[in-house]
Amino acid sequence: MLEASIPLLAAWANSALLGLAGLVNWFDGRRVRAFYENWNLPARSYRTIGLLEIVAATFIAVPHLRAWGIVLAAPIIFGSVVMLLYHRHYIFALGVIAMLVALGAAVLAIPSYDYVQYASR
Repeated sequence: MLEASIPLLAAWANSALLGLAGLVNWFDGRRVRAFYENWNLPARSYRTIGLLEIVAATFIAVPHLRAWGIVLAAPIIFGSVVMLLYHRHYIFALGVIAMLVALGAAVLAIPSYDYVQYASR
């Protein structure tokens, strides 16, 4: 049976949600562009953010790249929380805050590698 810890489940959940958000940002052009324009964000920045979300999701899914994915995802998710709170979308911000907390838990799922090898006599 597959045994997964809470940090590993948090990493997988963040990877899935970031990947989904990235795909929506990348492919849903007209509605996402209108949404960004309503919030006075640059018109084409949704594609860049979508690409960054997809890259972060991929990195979080790969164990030896998970630390880089978390480093990339943290400012994206934090920026989303700030924008949602600024525009008074408190209920949506709660979900994204939960994602940020889960990203903190995913830090515990970063595998540790011991590269130090001692010569034996």
